[in-house]
Amino acid sequence: MTFTTDRSGDGRPPHFVRHAALVVGCAIVAAVVAAILSLTREPTYEASTRILIQRATSDTTTGTALSIDPARVLQTEALVVTGREVRSRVKEAIGRSPAVRVEPVAQSDVLAVVAESSVPEDAARFANAYASAYIDFRRDDAQRQLSDELLDARRQLFSLNEAIDAEKDQDRLTPLQDEREAQRRRLANVLAQLASTSPGASVLNRARSTPVGPAHSRDGGAAPPSHPAAA
Repeated sequence: MTFTTDRSGDGRPPHFVRHAALVVGCAIVAAVVAAILSLTREPTYEASTRILIQRATSDTTTGTALSIDPARVLQTEALVVTGREVRSRVKEAIGRSPAVRVEPVAQSDVLAVVAESSVPEDAARFANAYASAYIDFRRDDAQRQLSDELLDARRQLFSLNEAIDAEKDQDRLTPLQDEREAQRRRLANVLAQLASTSPGASVLNRARSTPVGPAHSRDGGAAPPSHPAAA
């Protein structure tokens, strides 16, 4: 006696055909759903503010030339833009510290601060807020450093004046007087810088929003940020 099994026209068992049809059907449904979702998503808008970093070429107090790696300077400043101090200032200014990315512009001393949002006005507002907060932080930090430098110069002068008044040996007196003159020049230099404190950076352009495609998140960037700001 011979037993036979029902097969499809191409020789495969019916359950195999049903399974294959189910897989194909699910794939088609998934594709249709994805297409519908992509059409119903809100668009994403991107805005970019550019900041010119003014690199120091000499020591502010001694005038000594500095050896600086421009790429490293930009990397450091990018981290500052997305750092805690700047994020705190952004949150204080606009009520939140949304995610942004900071990208060095090739062959330049410029950083681009890029923000994304489903609301065009918000994308520009986020990028501009980070740029403004960074400039303010840099100005305040420069003033703090100069104030510390001023205090130290005055202390050095006070100590040198006391040493000169007490010194009777002319051979030892001359070097002390030379050092006092150097500290006086240092003090005058610091006072001049305090009178016109520069933040060491400036905004080249304010951000304007442009559509870039379907939204990937409400207020965050779709692409992995170069130097993301934590929320």
